Amino acid sequence: MTPTNRSRLVIIFGSAAALLFFLHLLGVLTTAEAATSRLLFGIERGLSNTAVSVRDGFAAQFQAGKLQAENDSLKREQGALLTQVAGLESLRDENATLREALKFTKRSAKAPVMAHVLASEPDSGLHAILIDKGTDDGLAVDQPVIIGDGILIGKVLKAEKATATVMLLTDTRSRVGASIQNSGRTQGIVQGKSGLSLEMGLIPQNEDIHPGDLVVTSGIEPLVPRGLVIGQVQDVSTQERNPFKTATVVSPADFERLGIVAAIVP
Repeated sequence: MTPTNRSRLVIIFGSAAALLFFLHLLGVLTTAEAATSRLLFGIERGLSNTAVSVRDGFAAQFQAGKLQAENDSLKREQGALLTQVAGLESLRDENATLREALKFTKRSAKAPVMAHVLASEPDSGLHAILIDKGTDDGLAVDQPVIIGDGILIGKVLKAEKATATVMLLTDTRSRVGASIQNSGRTQGIVQGKSGLSLEMGLIPQNEDIHPGDLVVTSGIEPLVPRGLVIGQVQDVSTQERNPFKTATVVSPADFERLGIVAAIVP
């Protein structure tokens, strides 16, 4: 661009600016200026609203992500706390069981072998448990197995080197010599009844027994000491022309929730 052309452009822009200035002073451009202001204000407000919406959208996404992260963290903390509570409950139950077993140990000539229950016997026809002690620990067939302070739950049915199967008293094939702690020290045999309860049979009709009487082992079996708790008499049943009567016995043991047991070894 030549110097002459540049000078002409400067003069033209200068004149246009001066003209607009004088028209503004005279009020001629008021309507146009107002329209332009409204147009620019509308555009500015639209851009502002768009900016606010975008900002709010990002803020909402950020807040949602933050809340999700906090929720995940709380779930992890809750899971950790539940695990700790479960562990403490398990330790509390185990300590209580061991304290009860210690009472029996103090009364016995030889400390029983403590064992953990590994599983219930998978054979549906057999009421038994598998424990983590065996012949290497002195266990043998027919040895009594107890919980707490001398509560009989069954006898060893089969013993391997490191494990043993214990037939529970509730099994229909289970038999144990028993005595009722009444005035006559009534003798009989306790066996499992339908896999659900216990029944004491071979009780002479003339024996005086009542609900609530305590039933213990009689000691007639070589490996089962006298005085282990079997349960309490719940009710008594008699039949005509039958020389014996029977008694339903309720054990204090929960056979479905056995955790730690003890085998009495000679």
